[in-house]
Amino acid sequence: MRSFVGHDIDINDVAFSPSGLLATTGDDGALRVWDPGDGSLVMEVMGDGEVWGPSFSADSGRLSASWLDEEVVRIVDVTSGDVVVEVDVPGGPRSTSISPDGRSVAVGTFLPAAARVVEADTGDLVHALPGHDEVVFTVRYSPDGAWVATASVDGTVHLRDAQTGETVHVVSEFGSEVFGLAWAPDSRRLAAGGLDGEIRVVDVSDTEASTAFVLAGAPIARGVYGLAFSPDGTRLVSGDYPVTAATLWDVGIGGDAEVANLPSNTSTWGDAAYLPDGTLATTTGGRTVTVWDPSDLTDLVRLESSDTWADEMRSIAVSPDGSLLAAGETDDDARVWDLTDGREVFSKSPGGGVAWAAFSPDGTLLALAAGSGTLNLYERDGSQAAQLLADAGNGLADPAFSPDGSTVAVVQFSNDRQIPDNQLLLWDWRTDTTQSWDVGTGTGPVYSPDGTQLAIRNIAGPAEIWDVDSGERLRTLEGHTAGVVEVAFSPD
Repeated sequence: MRSFVGHDIDINDVAFSPSGLLATTGDDGALRVWDPGDGSLVMEVMGDGEVWGPSFSADSGRLSASWLDEEVVRIVDVTSGDVVVEVDVPGGPRSTSISPDGRSVAVGTFLPAAARVVEADTGDLVHALPGHDEVVFTVRYSPDGAWVATASVDGTVHLRDAQTGETVHVVSEFGSEVFGLAWAPDSRRLAAGGLDGEIRVVDVSDTEASTAFVLAGAPIARGVYGLAFSPDGTRLVSGDYPVTAATLWDVGIGGDAEVANLPSNTSTWGDAAYLPDGTLATTTGGRTVTVWDPSDLTDLVRLESSDTWADEMRSIAVSPDGSLLAAGETDDDARVWDLTDGREVFSKSPGGGVAWAAFSPDGTLLALAAGSGTLNLYERDGSQAAQLLADAGNGLADPAFSPDGSTVAVVQFSNDRQIPDNQLLLWDWRTDTTQSWDVGTGTGPVYSPDGTQLAIRNIAGPAEIWDVDSGERLRTLEGHTAGVVEVAFSPD
């Protein structure tokens, strides 16, 4: 829309004032303020070396910034362009934040690893803000003036009482240096991010500071540098550390932000399934499955294999009434638990790695498919009801019952991984009759709610929709640029 030309070298930081002015700082020693409406230069303050961390007062009348090489912070009258006060900050200031009432300025420093609060009119020290072990990269006053947040290379964020400077809460779940900080407009949430490629949105109160949810994804995988909330608090923009992308996140109540990171498998993929009562079951590494309360993320039930040599759980299936949970392991076993008391009901070892399980719609049968080439149907007590055998040299995977429970769709694959020609088998288990379709690298069949169509995913191409009666491919779902790993029909 508009370019602001004036800096002779890199621009390090930018900040908008509440009135809409734009401040820019650069490696050329300049702090400049622009009118975004016409692109005109409003004022500038020149110094030497790198300039960082511009911050406007709430009335847009004052502006602070850090001159790193000169080891000073200058507080400027925006209207006149005059420097009101110059504060010496030995060790090099990195970030500034003017309090909402305009009386104080918080400053983060490189060395020593500390922050401070100074008076905006005189530069006199109000509070020292100790506690960090490394460079304090960013400081931010909350919009209500109650808090000063400091982010450090030591991997922590300190939340401090703005009146006393004392640390009230420490957020330490970060896996690396923390660079970016942003307060939501209501001062009840703080976003923080750094080199671990995650943004933590923290709920803040007088009594605690706890992570509400975590944002992660490819655009910020190499780190988070800058953060800012939208005026209504429902959007959060992040700048990545390599300075190649800006990402806009929906963090409102109707958004799709991540709300939790739960432990999972370490050596293979895991699985998750909601129970009818709204609780959530996930594979949690080792030989365990955990049932969680999504409201507060407490673990309600921990299901553990009775076999101390069991491998990691890889798939989960829950009976429609929520009373039984089946899990397939990466070795030869599958286990079924009674969720009412956590008791292991039975286990099966068909061989070849049991990674796939499914309950019938009425909950009376459990299908277990194995790489050894067997598909077994079991009653709730573990007795066998029926069995399908794959062709020699093949395994079976991804069973799915039709909505009426009469047919099981299952993928037959070659145990020679060099052969990508899968077949989709439709097995009427009551009559023991089977029809087959060639689906290439297709797998993971899912029935439509009315049972007339099957969707399959494709690890090497697009998803497809097939007609159950005719066995014809109805359509190919183009759009993904890589293989499709999951498909699902909506309930309607």
